[in-house]
Amino acid sequence: GEIAYTTALCKPDAAVITNVAPSHLEGFGSVAGVADAKAEIYAGLGNTGVALVNIDSEFSANWLTLNQHRQVVTVSASGQSKADFYPQHIQVQDDGTYQFELVTPEQRLAITLPITGPHNVGNAVIAAALAMQCDANPSAVIQGLNSMQAVQGRGKVFTLHPQLRLIDDSYNANVASVMAAIDTLASLPGQSIVVLGDMLELGENSAQYHADVGQYAARKGIEKLYCIGDYAVNTALGFDNQGSVEQAQRFTDMDTLNKALVYELHALSEQPCTVLVKGSRGAKMERVVTALMQSSLHQLTEEQPSC
Repeated sequence: GEIAYTTALCKPDAAVITNVAPSHLEGFGSVAGVADAKAEIYAGLGNTGVALVNIDSEFSANWLTLNQHRQVVTVSASGQSKADFYPQHIQVQDDGTYQFELVTPEQRLAITLPITGPHNVGNAVIAAALAMQCDANPSAVIQGLNSMQAVQGRGKVFTLHPQLRLIDDSYNANVASVMAAIDTLASLPGQSIVVLGDMLELGENSAQYHADVGQYAARKGIEKLYCIGDYAVNTALGFDNQGSVEQAQRFTDMDTLNKALVYELHALSEQPCTVLVKGSRGAKMERVVTALMQSSLHQLTEEQPSC
């Protein structure tokens, strides 16, 4: 009832559900429960409101039925050409950012997105579709997407040293967002290290969800995993079970993790390396980001051993 209450207050002209994934399951019981709760956003639309439906979602048929008496605009982050808005000709740049063509019902727009992550291409498509329902013109959409910046703790990239890159995605985490962040890390050149805290509020299957993300990181070719929290053992076992034995390190103390990570980065060779930091809000993984930003890694010269 919380989303229904909020949309009744603001009475939106257009609404969209970006995705549904395992999150807050302790309250909603299942992913289907999350989908039902999110679908309340459409209840606040009047008969003249526009419902954007992400047809990539397994719940899209339900959302289309809910909005059969309204104007519906479809979007597809994955590039389904039957959608009204979708991306094509996606190209990843050397720095992990993206160029793509945004297909709309009227025209095609060339987008240069200055943030990392393949998932953000989909987010950009959805944002553009939503803005255009509220009369944003194509040139404004291009300018907005081409000039946007990452938010602190939400995938912001820092260069600590010419060979060392840090992705600060520490603000929050669920299964889907962790996997999306791992996709970003895997797309970048050089060595890769992921530092994960617990994903909270996932209910009775929390242990399995943590093992799943560990397995996913290993399958995507991530070379080293540092993890901390009550479910760190599950994350590490998932990683090791994919053939990455002894590349997962589990910690119970944040200071020890930070010291070990800084030592590791000093010891690595001079080839490029990227470190991703992520965890739920309660895990306070920004402490890892702060430790790296304040470490001597940030002041290394090019001649000194670095990652």
